[in-house]
Amino acid sequence: MDIWTPIAKDVSDTVYEWDTKSLADGKYVIKVIASDSPDNDQASALQTARTSAPFTIDHTPPTLGDLTPKVEGNVITLTGEASDALSSISDVRYQIDGQGDWQPAAASDKIFDSPHEGFTIVTRPLATGGHRITVRATDAKGNSCYKAATVTVKP
Repeated sequence: MDIWTPIAKDVSDTVYEWDTKSLADGKYVIKVIASDSPDNDQASALQTARTSAPFTIDHTPPTLGDLTPKVEGNVITLTGEASDALSSISDVRYQIDGQGDWQPAAASDKIFDSPHEGFTIVTRPLATGGHRITVRATDAKGNSCYKAATVTVKP
């Protein structure tokens, strides 16, 4: 026997917005029960129910593992891994010294589409000195996390 938790009753609108922010991450199924009893007497009223396909609610951002820098001349190669418990990693980008547009990282397997993804960043040639490379990983549900590495380019 399934146990259902009602989220709304006696809804007459054809659209219902459900605020899922208070729900725990996980897989869910919705059951909608429709009845014409408001417009019919009890003897002739009908009722039917449908359930949705399972779907995921994921409010938790992915995680970034260690960022491993390698300096070759004035170009930095940074490798790392991004993981998410429920959703696929959909994007990894980086920014140098907090300036400019976020640039795409390269997925180790050529496409960001799995819950665990390796990535590589190869910067443009950088000036001598310290640089902060900030990495942003985003999952398929739009949750993002950030991590930075400080690297020095020597003369």
